[in-house]
Amino acid sequence: MIVATPRLVVDEFSPGLAPSVAQDLLAALRSLESRCAVVMTDQFVAHALQVADSVLVLRRGQVAYPGPAAEMRAEAIERMYSLSEDRKVRTLVKE
Repeated sequence: MIVATPRLVVDEFSPGLAPSVAQDLLAALRSLESRCAVVMTDQFVAHALQVADSVLVLRRGQVAYPGPAAEMRAEAIERMYSLSEDRKVRTLVKE
C-alpha cells in the first residue's frame, strides 16, 4: 500500500518526561502539522489538546465524543470518564 499522506502515531509520550522535555516534544509535533498527519494518545489531556485539531474520546470502547479540539476542555473529558466506575481511568485524565 502506498501512503499519500505521511502519518505519525505517538502513543503516551509524556509519562516520565520532565515537563520542559514534554513541551519541547509538543512543539516538535506542532511543527509537523503541515507535513504529516499525527495521531496522538496521552494520559495528560491538556498536552493532547495543545496540539490537536480534533478529538476522539473513547469510554469503555465506545466513542463518547468526536469533534473539534477547540470545543473540548480537559475538565469535560475528565467528567466523561468520571461516569465510569473504573477509578484508574479517572486518574489518567486528572492533572
